Amino acid sequence: MNITSKKIIAKEIIYFFSVIALLLFFWLIIEIRNFYSEEKIKTISYEISIIQLQIDKNQKKTNFYLKPEKMKILINGLIELDKNGSSDDEMRAYVSDFKSKFSEEKIELLKKTKILEKKKNILSNKLYSSQKYFLSNEEKNRNLLILSAILFSLLYPIRLVFKLIKWSLLTLKKKE
Repeated sequence: MNITSKKIIAKEIIYFFSVIALLLFFWLIIEIRNFYSEEKIKTISYEISIIQLQIDKNQKKTNFYLKPEKMKILINGLIELDKNGSSDDEMRAYVSDFKSKFSEEKIELLKKTKILEKKKNILSNKLYSSQKYFLSNEEKNRNLLILSAILFSLLYPIRLVFKLIKWSLLTLKKKE
């Protein structure tokens, strides 16, 4: 085997392993990106679950206290109901309705719950966008397959066609 053939073979081996190195580099980038996305998804999911627990806790809270001036209004209303001959059930309904409308704690709790729900919606949107960037194994394999098809088609068939056309043109130009 002459030196020219050895150089051609050595060049082809370098091309081949360069393509393999590019594929490995591409795979490594995908894995790092997926790791980052997965950690972000876990963090956001944890934050959403904590917010949801707080929202649930706020919605279950039912004992609220009234300020003294509101309590006077409530008592006066109960006295009026008693004078009008209302039943105990009507009075209980009046008390619970009054507390739910005028309790400062209830108002603050509703405000906090709305803020938490907005925060949860924002985090849910972030979670959705993070999940879009996460690639499944099938997507990773498909991307690597497409890239390897492109790189190997550039390396061999397209290069071979280019060399054949070049050889043909040079052969036609030669004068014998």
